[in-house]
Amino acid sequence: MPQVQGNVEQEPDSASNFGLETDEGLGCDFHLVDASESGEDSDLESLQPEQDVWDANSDHDDVEEPSVTTKPEPVKITVYKGAGEPVPADQRQWPGPPEGCNPWTPFESSKDFALARWFVESNTSKTKINAYFNCGLSGASTSSFTSGHTLRRQIDYMEPDMAHGSWMAGEADFDGTKETYFYRDVLSVIRYLFRQRSFVDDMVYAPVKVYNQAGERMLSEMHTAEWWWKTQDSLPKGATLVPPVCTSDETHLTNFSGDKKVWPVYMTIGNLPSTVRNKPSRFALVLLAILPIPPKAGVRQTAQEVEQQRTKANILHRVLQAVLKPLQDAGRQGIDILCPDMITRRCFPVLASWLADHPEYTKLFNIRSRSCPVCVVPKEQMGSEYDRLYGERDYSELGRLWKISQNPHTPTAKILAARRQFDRANVKDLVNAF
Repeated sequence: MPQVQGNVEQEPDSASNFGLETDEGLGCDFHLVDASESGEDSDLESLQPEQDVWDANSDHDDVEEPSVTTKPEPVKITVYKGAGEPVPADQRQWPGPPEGCNPWTPFESSKDFALARWFVESNTSKTKINAYFNCGLSGASTSSFTSGHTLRRQIDYMEPDMAHGSWMAGEADFDGTKETYFYRDVLSVIRYLFRQRSFVDDMVYAPVKVYNQAGERMLSEMHTAEWWWKTQDSLPKGATLVPPVCTSDETHLTNFSGDKKVWPVYMTIGNLPSTVRNKPSRFALVLLAILPIPPKAGVRQTAQEVEQQRTKANILHRVLQAVLKPLQDAGRQGIDILCPDMITRRCFPVLASWLADHPEYTKLFNIRSRSCPVCVVPKEQMGSEYDRLYGERDYSELGRLWKISQNPHTPTAKILAARRQFDRANVKDLVNAF
């Protein structure tokens, strides 16, 4: 069993060390009132001449400046000792690039790379790039690319994990209607995000506990929450937790071409702060999969059509299982990942969050439409003021009941009891990928 490591306390020098901002000052507007125009008696007439004018160049030591309210500064940070340590060179699963590897791959030389970088950063069009080579400006030396099209192809080869060849295709059969879905290797997406050098100053490898001056726990980013700390306790010493964060939304495309829809799934990692992973210009959110859309069902369904809908829902979760399956072994055994600081760490990916709207959650968690995916509040009290707190849903217990109901050797009485518990929880007894 892994041992719980001790803690290291650090005293921050200032609030800026933790991404906190303080107010530099307050802007004030001064309005001069003309008493003669207002038509009311004013005390301005009784003022002495030297008091009538505000001289910005004079000293006003006796003037009390407005107080500035700043954000509470953390006074103590406890870092989880032993998390995020490098993997020794003799224990690494990935020995590194082979000897004699070209660092400019897929370009042949640094000159080709510099030329391609200039074309990209200057937003040169394909037509201009073609004209550059057609006029002989490239010289007599051979180049890795000779046109705008071949340049785009070489750039595509720079990230093989995210190139066109990274997509895999599958087929889901919904009672004779076959739908194709596409997905990437989830571990390749994680490795891609970790090796981005632009994240070297943002990547987090260990959980922390932050306290303010009153001794209260401050929760902000994912690595400051209790979940990361507890999950780190279950990992070996020196391990790095990688919490993937997925988001999905079934999107309606058009009404004029067969009511088309698309169901994309994106993924990022909780090791990046929310200010980084939520910014589109940082490209920290990667398209992971495009799920199949089951065919529509009629409004008035027969018993056979209801059973077909159950089958379609089960197939959808089978697809999710196929997409997320690599996380199971990697979460138990760990994988070596080259991080932005060029250090190899033993990482354990554990799915941490899934961001979606309520209709999406009803499909992902197999709950009924008028149900809460978090707690067991009755549907009659949803949307109203509550006078009590309801407990959280125990999905692990629901999974155990589902296995009992699907076992052919289970007595009928236990199967019926399990289904009654599903009905009371407003959960459908279907396959769940999670």
